[in-house]
Amino acid sequence: MALRDKLQVQKKEELLEIRRFFSIDIPSSARKSELVDAIEKHLLTETEDALSVLPEYELRFLQALSHLPSGHKMSMLMPYTPFYMALLGLLNATYDYDSRGMTIWMDEDLREAVESCVDFVIAMYELDGAFQLDRIFFGMLTVYGVFSSRDFIGVLSKGFDKETDDVLTKRLLHFAPLPFFQNGDWICHPLVNDPDAVIREKVSRGFDGKDLKDLPVEYIMRSAKSMPYFSADLDTSHGKELIDILKKTGYEELLSKVLEDIWTESQLFADAKSLNQMVKGILMAGKFESMEQTETFIHAISNYSNSIPKWILGGRSSNEVHRLDSSEKIGDANILATAERLASIYDKASAFPKVGRNDPCPCGSGLKYKNCHGKNQS
Repeated sequence: MALRDKLQVQKKEELLEIRRFFSIDIPSSARKSELVDAIEKHLLTETEDALSVLPEYELRFLQALSHLPSGHKMSMLMPYTPFYMALLGLLNATYDYDSRGMTIWMDEDLREAVESCVDFVIAMYELDGAFQLDRIFFGMLTVYGVFSSRDFIGVLSKGFDKETDDVLTKRLLHFAPLPFFQNGDWICHPLVNDPDAVIREKVSRGFDGKDLKDLPVEYIMRSAKSMPYFSADLDTSHGKELIDILKKTGYEELLSKVLEDIWTESQLFADAKSLNQMVKGILMAGKFESMEQTETFIHAISNYSNSIPKWILGGRSSNEVHRLDSSEKIGDANILATAERLASIYDKASAFPKVGRNDPCPCGSGLKYKNCHGKNQS
């Protein structure tokens, strides 16, 4: 199917959303056929302008997709962040919600148009610093979960000269992800189920950005390296330790998804049941061949979860909170209590019990230890 055929089957409301997204200069009162003509022209002949509103991770994805031979498809894990070209119906996409997988491919006319200029757009943004905005935005989303537009602008203003700041501000005006994540004057991680409740809590506490840990811009940008997935601190000793054991136990191909699951579970759930279910699921689906590997994994996930920045702690880790003297207040007592619960969950998990051969396996499979994770033990 050519791009024009794809546009013609869409409703006028959907075409108007494409028009808004790409800022195409045609009135909303235009007939459907006129909208189709304008959008097709913009995407196929003004492709450089069209690509310029996409975030870095989508541009790099389109670069890889456009360089595939004609008719080839790309399969990947479905990220929590959107692929806008797919959401807008401009790419072909199929989804498997059970496995969280997706397959995407381009029609030939759009593929040729993208291939002709996507390398230039990426090179241009790498040179003028515009990708720094993307990395700061997604880095803050990863580290803080919920933050105000003021916080975003404040971080942008750190360490950039006026010329670079002007480039970033200009890109901010056309920055595609903001409409998806924005909630009034606040920007929210897509996994925050009730952003209004989180925002109300912050406002009721007199939130003015002071309860966010003041992290270096370089750290925030590094936290966006995992996009379009969410995770951070992978280049630290505890991150490398976790990656190493996951690779050794069968998770090399699914590494991004598992790391994202560990990251988000640590951010969203503070009860032992939810976190232990995640640990058991990883143990059951992996290839853990000895109790030593199991203990290494429990130790690694404990260290990682206690060391990463937490949304509810304003970018501080559970370990940091525990090191604070009781007279030093981050916020209200509930935040400190939550940090204590998070730490206690993983402290208990790391104290793995001794297991007899005929005892139930601690992974939760329901099998005896000798028939499950203990089957390779002498």
